[in-house]
Amino acid sequence: MFLKKNIILLFVINAFAIFANAKTIEKNFYFSADAEIKAPIFIGAGIGVLAYDHFKFGLKYGITPEFFYKVIGDAAVEFGDKDSYDDVIESAFQNNGILQLNLQYNFSPIDVGWSMGLNTYSLISDGRAEIDKVLAASTGRDYNGLKNLLILAGKDTSVLMKSDLIISEIFITYKWELQNNFKFDFTFGVAKVMYADINLKTGLSTFEASPGGSQLMRDSEADLEDIVTKYGISPTVGSNLSYNF
Repeated sequence: MFLKKNIILLFVINAFAIFANAKTIEKNFYFSADAEIKAPIFIGAGIGVLAYDHFKFGLKYGITPEFFYKVIGDAAVEFGDKDSYDDVIESAFQNNGILQLNLQYNFSPIDVGWSMGLNTYSLISDGRAEIDKVLAASTGRDYNGLKNLLILAGKDTSVLMKSDLIISEIFITYKWELQNNFKFDFTFGVAKVMYADINLKTGLSTFEASPGGSQLMRDSEADLEDIVTKYGISPTVGSNLSYNF
């Protein structure tokens, strides 16, 4: 799935680049290259298109760095009032790649001044969750049997945690026009995890095939998904630099 999204992203970027270089697009459409930092969600770059002066659509690819998602984890602790929730969030965001889809409405027809918009992020991560620190502490379930099996097998006491998250953000932005077709904007808003699909793998095929082991993993996944979607919320602040073709 991760490879498929990268292929789609490359196709869209190439298509936008071809359109931008052609310079024969209908005058109501203008293209831009964008680089954005949006704390604590996103650092990345991509392509945008301004349609009919007011509507901007964008596609960017990047990451959520560790020092960003630790902020989301701290917020989860505050909202959920449980110290282990930051470890759940951090496991769900480890080793991630994130795709951003952007829709923005500009109040001014010259693409400067105030705007409002919606970002949707698709994040895929490949992390690990420690049994005592993450799973047991956050869900309250008994993992002693699994922990002992991992120790007997010579493995560390953690499981693979693959996460597929959908994050939505609403924001307000103000844009300034710089020299040489560059524009800069400052944004602030709020973002929340709207959907989480978490898959746990122990590396112990016999345990996962057993009724008890399979049920424990499925229940644990549901618990973690509830935690991430309920408490994965944070205010956002950032900036975007764009070059208009």
